[in-house]
Amino acid sequence: MQRRSAKKDTFPNRWDISAAGHVSVDDDGDSRKTAVNELAEELGVELDDPRELEFQFTCPAEMAPLGGCNCFEDVYFLPWNVDSNGDAFAVGEAEVTATKWIDIDDLRRALEDDDARYSNETKLRSEAQAPFRVARQFLYGACAASATIGFGIATIQAATKAAGAPNAPPLEGSLENLAIDGAALATFAWLYAREEAARERQMARIGREERLGRLRVELAGGKTVRLEDLRSFSRVVVVSGDEAYARTALEDAEDVREALIERGVLVVPVIRGDGAIEAPSAEDRKFRCTPLRANDWLEWVAEQKKMSKVSDDKGVYVGLRMDGRVRSSGTGRVPFNRFAVELPPVDSWGGALDGFDGRVGVDN
Repeated sequence: MQRRSAKKDTFPNRWDISAAGHVSVDDDGDSRKTAVNELAEELGVELDDPRELEFQFTCPAEMAPLGGCNCFEDVYFLPWNVDSNGDAFAVGEAEVTATKWIDIDDLRRALEDDDARYSNETKLRSEAQAPFRVARQFLYGACAASATIGFGIATIQAATKAAGAPNAPPLEGSLENLAIDGAALATFAWLYAREEAARERQMARIGREERLGRLRVELAGGKTVRLEDLRSFSRVVVVSGDEAYARTALEDAEDVREALIERGVLVVPVIRGDGAIEAPSAEDRKFRCTPLRANDWLEWVAEQKKMSKVSDDKGVYVGLRMDGRVRSSGTGRVPFNRFAVELPPVDSWGGALDGFDGRVGVDN
């Protein structure tokens, strides 16, 4: 997708489809020629053969009320291999200020969601993990409202008695009610605020886990999947740092390789900087995989570091449970030996606490 220039007459600074334009007389009314020219002008993509564009369909542009125009649009697809062609475009700044890749499912979620901060899936998972939070917040809110009303009544009664009203209740009783209602109001307001803060933290955590789940990896056999597609099959461990950090982590994992494979541990080395790790072999199919669109992975890792106040130069790891939730994270050497002891094998029952994946925490 592209972010339109702030100087554009329609939809300035808004995200739009990859490239578009009006068919001009110079293009002899051929929309394919226009598409080729717009790709070069807006994104710097030069096509040797216009037939590389695959025509899909024609549709009406129903955007006139929002500033668009009444016309028909011919839609073309251009097959693009991100891994070989990269994701950097020579954008024309007069037309485009930024570009980014977005998964079609993520785009659909964004268009359907009425809350830009959290997806509907995030909200549902939050409610499932804390099913009584809404009830508690309702109770605290109702009690706070009741205390507010009582506080207001007690204030009026105390004021009228102090002013000498003959029929006002005793001042001592009014002051006592005022203190009780004030304390109740403060208590229930604090409880409500605590629940809301916990909800925000939980929603933010689930949102981060969902964004991680939508990142893609290439398995040893060449198949590409989202991380969330591996849920219930693998316990993913993301290892991010420079090449030396990643190699050390893989060497540590090799020492307990068979035990990790039995427990479904799948290592994803995310390299920061210019280093590189050899692609996994066929024997590594259940042991490690390759992250795709490395910039997306590094962006996610950078967000976690910023949240945890970890410096950018430190190597970090994030271990996931089989349901995709973060099980443990930390800096320094990855404790694969501990994982091999704590985690139950995927093909056996680990006891009454099976499914909890052992201790959940942060390592330093």
